[in-house]
Amino acid sequence: GTMDDLRAALLESGDPAEAKKFAVDPGHAAIAAEKSSINAVFGIETIELIHEALRALDNDWGAEVRGQLDAGSVLSQHIALSTIRKARRHGSVVAALRDEFRFTSRATERAELIEGIRAAVIDKDRNPQWRYRMLQDVPDPLLSEFSEKAPGGDFSYLERPA
Repeated sequence: GTMDDLRAALLESGDPAEAKKFAVDPGHAAIAAEKSSINAVFGIETIELIHEALRALDNDWGAEVRGQLDAGSVLSQHIALSTIRKARRHGSVVAALRDEFRFTSRATERAELIEGIRAAVIDKDRNPQWRYRMLQDVPDPLLSEFSEKAPGGDFSYLERPA
């Protein structure tokens, strides 16, 4: 059935279990064939070493991912990897949300979010002018800043009093 049929069935019955009747086999995911490469490359600890590992891969997947990373903001790559690694280490949803809040509270001012939006959405030139061209150009103090308490107060919505 189509999404319209699903919507109609849910509206008529009000029963979320109705959705199961519309389930279809999604088929084989092309990315599944790259699982070993994905794990090998993205299991590496630093973004610099991830780039090196991608250069060492001699396959289309590695070349495609390398191209995507090369077009992106190296500052954002550093921060994204750091945030993901920290979330995995502390294993707390609240701490992960706090770290995301710390990043987002600075993203428009300190990260390159606005330039990415300009290039993709506003001017649509698809040619962002990143402040930092090379991974090693990103200053460590700037990276550290994204882990500090958010300006105006840290995220504490879900934290329970000690």
